[in-house]
Order: sequence, then C-alpha cells, then structure tokens
Amino acid sequence: MAVIRESPWYQEIEQCGIRIGEERGRRENILSNIAMILEVKFGNEGV
Repeated sequence: MAVIRESPWYQEIEQCGIRIGEERGRRENILSNIAMILEVKFGNEGV
C-alpha cells in the first residue's frame, strides 16, 4: 500500500478529495449562516 501512496496519481486524487471536502465544508457553513440570519430576521418562518 505504501508504494501506491507514493504514486503521483494517488497523490493527485487524494488532493482532489481534500479540495472537494473543503469546498463542501465552506458551502455548508455559508448555508448555515444564511439560515441563522433568516431565522434572526424573520423567525422560524424565514428558514
């Protein structure tokens, strides 16, 4: 398994997965912030 992890292909795929995970985390954070703002401004009906 160590040989595979040293492969440039493996490393590229791993980095791609990390970037996708970071992007999803940012997107979820943004949506959570929007929901919180709507709830503060309009109550539960705003969400």
